[in-house]
Amino acid sequence: QPLAGSADEIVHSLDWPVDGAPLTDALRGLASGRAVVVFDGPETADWPSLDPHDWQPRSAQRPICVAIDQRDAEHSRRVAVRRLREDAALRARLGAAAHAWWRDHATVEQAAAAFEQLIEEARMSKAPRRPEGWPPHLIEDGIGRARELLAGFGVELPF
Repeated sequence: QPLAGSADEIVHSLDWPVDGAPLTDALRGLASGRAVVVFDGPETADWPSLDPHDWQPRSAQRPICVAIDQRDAEHSRRVAVRRLREDAALRARLGAAAHAWWRDHATVEQAAAAFEQLIEEARMSKAPRRPEGWPPHLIEDGIGRARELLAGFGVELPF
């Protein structure tokens, strides 16, 4: 949700816990070229970010957001928002870098292509070797029963 500031140019994506949910607000902010504040966590660990305590990048890449520590969330959020509200050049740099990063890494088309590649890799990979002595109910995948049922209709599975 954008924060009232300089033309709503700051987006907070501070829902906690994330629990694997997509960071929709953060991604929307990156896509729109706004300054984004997120929690520093597993979901954002690969995102080039700034630390609001010393304003240094946390990686060699151009920062795209400000990542705050959950253990110091309220203080870090206030520090980040204060600086972002006062520093239009920083907001602009973060916004431009955010949009470029989103365009290069996080569009719907890229996500769909990655998902299709993952499905293809799974489809082409061999089933993992099962440990010896596994009980039958952990080995049976239902294909045998499906083949039996379909055979009654004269249908054979291609796999």
